[in-house]
Amino acid sequence: MAEPTFLVDKKGLAKILGRRGKEFIITELLQNAWDEKGVTEVRVDFEQANGRAVLSVLDDAPEGFADLTHAYTLFAESKKKDNPEQRGRFNLGEKLVIAICDRVQVATTKGTIVFDEAGRTHNKERTQRGSVLRCELRMNKDEAADLENLAMDCIPPENIATFFNGHKIQPRPRLRTITATLPTEKADAEGYLKPTARQTELRLYTPLPGEVALLYEMGIPVVETGDTYHVDVQQKVPLNSDRDNVTPSYLQKVRVAVLNATAETLTPENATSTWVAAALEDKNANVEATQAIVKARFGDKVVISDPSDPEGTKMAMAQGYTVLAPRTFSHDAWQNVKAAGIKPAGQVTPSPKPYGTDGVPVNDIPEAEWTQDMRDTVGYMQSIGQTLLDYRPAVQIINNATANFTATFGPGGPLTLNYGRLGKAWFARKEWMDYAPLALHEFAHQYESDHLSHRFADTVARLGAKLAKSMIAR
Repeated sequence: MAEPTFLVDKKGLAKILGRRGKEFIITELLQNAWDEKGVTEVRVDFEQANGRAVLSVLDDAPEGFADLTHAYTLFAESKKKDNPEQRGRFNLGEKLVIAICDRVQVATTKGTIVFDEAGRTHNKERTQRGSVLRCELRMNKDEAADLENLAMDCIPPENIATFFNGHKIQPRPRLRTITATLPTEKADAEGYLKPTARQTELRLYTPLPGEVALLYEMGIPVVETGDTYHVDVQQKVPLNSDRDNVTPSYLQKVRVAVLNATAETLTPENATSTWVAAALEDKNANVEATQAIVKARFGDKVVISDPSDPEGTKMAMAQGYTVLAPRTFSHDAWQNVKAAGIKPAGQVTPSPKPYGTDGVPVNDIPEAEWTQDMRDTVGYMQSIGQTLLDYRPAVQIINNATANFTATFGPGGPLTLNYGRLGKAWFARKEWMDYAPLALHEFAHQYESDHLSHRFADTVARLGAKLAKSMIAR
């Protein structure tokens, strides 16, 4: 007679499982109870004393345990494999519980099986409805506390009343429900689990005080995320072999979906969190979410530092804009920020530019068309320039009422006066004092380009003193 293909050493398996801790048995049993057809109530009783613990899980599923052989047959075909909205896929949970416990009794409508040191025994005792799994195992106080905490972290289905030691685990207030297309697993026609993607619900909950946000699979905690919300995925989550983690790419997809749906509700503090930064780097982060995050972090008036227009960047700061420095975001996040319409400072508060791209003055008024007032004004400005700069600067007049400057000057000139902004009355003035403030400001740029710096203010003061001394000498 041929021997079995495999033998399973229960003690050896128990030692391997020990690295996971023992608290996992509560979620294995809860998820199986919740997945039973027609179940409306699940009760968990747990006690620990003197290094021993007893855990019982009872459900009221009308048919009870569908197939008792599945309690001890490793990797039998699971009836849940082809249903993405049920938690099981490997038909392994009860076997892991049996391996780590000293004694397990499974009583259901089909009969009763007891697993203990002697092996497996059957009897004909049956329940009228549902199933009861009773587990006895070695467990210390810390392990017991971990199990109780894990049970309290679970989010029971809203249509299944779930009790722990007589106390109902109250449904958590759901903050929001969103939809997303996420990877999952589903059996094909031959029973092989295949990766696929399908649209599913994500249920968001606010963590209670002291809680760390978790990623869930249909109410069962999978892994801590530390994000702003608990996220409960309502389909099978692609898990690692220990069923306690997901891949970074899967978590990223979840985070992007949550960001796109909740960005406008995030506080400034939450908007700087690690998960938001990660989601903001993703190409699927939408424009509205990106805009909301930038607003939450930096306010309504935001521009990007503009190396092509340093003075424009300074002008933005002077006008109350928050200027985003190059290292504010990662390379990928910057792509989304720019696509969301956050503009460089030079496009929002451009520095004065009297010339077109071809180098020709914009809306230049030819000297032949100057009025006498214009000629007198130019004379005053050149005279002041001679005093301050020790040479007579060239002066040109343009007419551009929509430009953002009244006058502009750089080292070596020329001085450009904008008739469209200064107006006819300004050119009609006849005293040098009428022109001195503008002349001092513009000619200071001969020595200092940044008119928002302390050095620029010192330069204006020095030139003012030089001009006053010159006038006194006259």
